[in-house]
Amino acid sequence: MSGVDSKARLVDFVRAQTPGALWERLEELSAGSIARQLGLSRTVVSQYLNEAAAEGVLVKINSRPVSFLHREALVGAKDAPLLEGSYESASALRAAAAPLGHGGSVFGALIGAAGSLSYHVEQCKAAITYPGAGLPILLHGPTGTGKSLLARLMYDYGVEKGVLESDSRFVTVNCAEYANNPELLLTNLFGHRKGAYTGADRDRKGLIAMADGGILFLDEVHCLTGECQEKLFLFMDQGIYHMTGDNETWYSSKVRLVMATTETPEIALLKTMLRRIPIVTKLPSLADRPLQEKKELLYRLFQSEAERVEREVAVSGQAYETLLDYIFTENVGQMRNCIRASMANAMLESKAPAPAVLEVHLQHLPPYLLQSGAARLWEGSGKRALLTLAQLQEQQQGEQRLYRFNSDLIDQIGQVGDQSKSPEDFFAACRIRLEQYLDDLYTAPAKEDNPRRALYSDLLKSICESVGKKFGLTFRRHDVLNLCRLVNDYAANAATCEALLRRHQEEILAGIELFRTRRAQDYQIVQELGKMIGGGMNLNLGQLGILDLCVCFRSFAARFDQRKAVGVIVAHGYSTASSMAATANHLLGQHIYEAIDMPMDVHSSVIVSRLSDYLGSLSGVKDVVILVDMGSLEELHRGIENADNMNLAILNNVTIRLALTVGELIEKDAGVGAIVAECTARPTVHDHVLLENRKRPMAILSVCATGLGTAERISALLTKSFPRTIPLQVLPYHFGSLAAGGRKAAVFEKYEVLFIVGTDDPGLEGYPFFSLEDLLEQRSVGEMNGLLSAYFDPTELREFNANLVKQFSLQNLLDHLTILNPEKVIGYVEVIVRRLEHLTGRRFRNAVVVGLYIHISCLIERLLTDRYIVNYENLEEFQRDHADFIEKVRESFADVGKDYGVGIPDSEIGYLFEYIYRLG
Repeated sequence: MSGVDSKARLVDFVRAQTPGALWERLEELSAGSIARQLGLSRTVVSQYLNEAAAEGVLVKINSRPVSFLHREALVGAKDAPLLEGSYESASALRAAAAPLGHGGSVFGALIGAAGSLSYHVEQCKAAITYPGAGLPILLHGPTGTGKSLLARLMYDYGVEKGVLESDSRFVTVNCAEYANNPELLLTNLFGHRKGAYTGADRDRKGLIAMADGGILFLDEVHCLTGECQEKLFLFMDQGIYHMTGDNETWYSSKVRLVMATTETPEIALLKTMLRRIPIVTKLPSLADRPLQEKKELLYRLFQSEAERVEREVAVSGQAYETLLDYIFTENVGQMRNCIRASMANAMLESKAPAPAVLEVHLQHLPPYLLQSGAARLWEGSGKRALLTLAQLQEQQQGEQRLYRFNSDLIDQIGQVGDQSKSPEDFFAACRIRLEQYLDDLYTAPAKEDNPRRALYSDLLKSICESVGKKFGLTFRRHDVLNLCRLVNDYAANAATCEALLRRHQEEILAGIELFRTRRAQDYQIVQELGKMIGGGMNLNLGQLGILDLCVCFRSFAARFDQRKAVGVIVAHGYSTASSMAATANHLLGQHIYEAIDMPMDVHSSVIVSRLSDYLGSLSGVKDVVILVDMGSLEELHRGIENADNMNLAILNNVTIRLALTVGELIEKDAGVGAIVAECTARPTVHDHVLLENRKRPMAILSVCATGLGTAERISALLTKSFPRTIPLQVLPYHFGSLAAGGRKAAVFEKYEVLFIVGTDDPGLEGYPFFSLEDLLEQRSVGEMNGLLSAYFDPTELREFNANLVKQFSLQNLLDHLTILNPEKVIGYVEVIVRRLEHLTGRRFRNAVVVGLYIHISCLIERLLTDRYIVNYENLEEFQRDHADFIEKVRESFADVGKDYGVGIPDSEIGYLFEYIYRLG
């Protein structure tokens, strides 16, 4: 491709990405990010982008990193010349673009606009766009929660939507300043006529008149006296008022009223005043907002201050974690001041000349924060390491549950595309990803008070009932609950996945196609669900949402096909058990219980036989909970048969309440152990029997704190290293879910975990952890081999360890080799390393072997491309002193030299000598 073509491709790419990058993801349009996305050289990309900016095609933002936006895509062809060629910050460009009516919705830049503040944003939009003069709105919440910011954004939104003129005014009145002088406030609000009071020598318009056609923001409105409130609500009712000193003439104004208070409205305002405010919304405190939003706020505030001081900023892990843990009683305002003070302390401590990067450490935080319980010495090098702002932003994006879930799905689809995974394996992996994602949602419930969440849940229940009737399905209550969690999370956080949608649209469509062609009935039902969600809830799921819905419903379909847990009620009397089972099933909304009645004249052995026959008829059921009345427990469990590979829990003293409790736990897929633990905590359940006969599949968990992608690679590495296929699955699992859930994580109910392997220890007592570093350094080989000895003999274990090193090297080679096939070249390298060990009489450590694999593979490629090392310090001395080593290396490389027609120079052998005898 020519340079002209590459430049045109870059410009087209920036044009397409500009609308989606505003204003939260500008870093995606930096030279480095674009180079990574398009697989081009960063230097070339930077050159072409700067050329296009100089030509006026792009607009350059000189922040860190420098970003580029397409001029016409930003403001349209007509207004494009009105922008300058470059701006010092994103906020400066945005201010320039705003009057042109472009640049994306103003609320899009508000942190939490799609999350904890989504309901409040919708209320603000409704108030400002209501026909006429809009609707009065009251924002209330603690100091520093963003009431003033939200009021200003309402004005910007009104201008953006054309309901306010661009030259209209946003007028702010702090009512607290007039608390002791209400007459002055009335005069300032409504204006006065000449002679209204001493000194009133001319007519003067009030703020209501000045803000006509715009917004009047009354901050601290609770400070208004009763008289002020009465005059104000007359204006709110009719849009007319008297000027001070003129009680005959009526004046009018079409001003939109926005009010704010830190007090409880029902206490601080007159009831007659409150009745005239149709929209009242309470903003959450910072402590009640999700952790993710707090991280976004920290990033944004640090970024803003970095632009202010014109320095790059890095924050230590200790300082960052302390800021996250501290409860800012004055909310965002206090957080902003805290960051400013911290950076000021860091700048004061830095020596001249000023370093390029301003480092903020724990000691730079304000004293009140250091003295709090949030400040503590964090363990581990990761907490002491410095994090750049780019790293903070990348980290917070990757931590979004919905983003992480969909990123994992896209990785799985890619593996189907390159044929490294079958479609059936893809569906199985999707179920595992969904379970982990739902576990995360369940263990981290939203704190914010959002009425929309409850509304969505109610609507989804109705939608599932309607779809169920159409297709002859019964949705379990637990499935509906999971669907509600997914849809609510999607409604709140879909915007965080826009980058995935832009970059991986092809893979997303391929994933949907897999469901359409291989799960046609499921797909048909999902289409109906998506259509009803879109119509009934006004929520456009889009392609990514439909893919998520397919995965979610597929987990339901598996339950429609097979019951994994059932309940049985056994009781004395002709119809006691049947009546209780029917009542419990009705209240639970589905068929959970079977009944076995025990007439008084029937011997207990007959009942045991009936129960055994019933258990024998079950296919695929893993757990059975039997509820019995008093006196039946001992007789039943001794005679039960046909319960092989099935967990049984028998609880006595059955009641409807107990049946409902157990039924709800069965719906939630709780295992029999959890059910027994829950029920035996009740004083009415005295005795129980627990028979855990089910053999759970064995598994190894692979984890990585940086993401599931690395855990996937670790899983593949281990699986490929096994000498043969064994009944032991290597299961990638989210580190965060495991660390948070501990031994209660869902995976331990489904699998018998042998050990955990990965980059970070989740710290689960009773489950051995092996780090990759330990394995490669042979520090834990003996212990792991002991656990695997049930599957492999000693010869196979040695082969496994050798394969592990080989596979680890192969994985690394994929990032280094450009022309050679890694799988082919590593065969040569394996022979070379073995010969070197034999000829030198040295046994290389695993870590050295990995390094040699990579070094020698790259060396072979350098020889083929004539890019080998030509300089080696004191080469003649090395040739004289180590001629025997040089000969051994040439002998080891004999096959490569013969097959590829290359020879290894002495300079390269010198570096091999240094590597082997320095590390080996």
